[in-house]
Amino acid sequence: MFVGASNSSTEQTIEYLRTLPSIRERCGRVHDLAKQGKLQYFDYHPEKEEDVSNYCIKIIRVCLPFPYRTLPLPLMTICMRIA
Repeated sequence: MFVGASNSSTEQTIEYLRTLPSIRERCGRVHDLAKQGKLQYFDYHPEKEEDVSNYCIKIIRVCLPFPYRTLPLPLMTICMRIA
């Protein structure tokens, strides 16, 4: 076994897990499990999705100053629509 190869693989995995595609993928998995009632600590309430979205938007507005030009394009597009 090559120690360097393992370390490099771990670093690549960590780097990928910090990307937006990885985050979207993981969120999609959690959302699917939630809809099936398979989460241990949370319950899914589809009627509350809009409220949760609005809460997240408020956090973005407080934590990220305008302009949102430094955000990744999908998030920037959302922010510009609600600003």
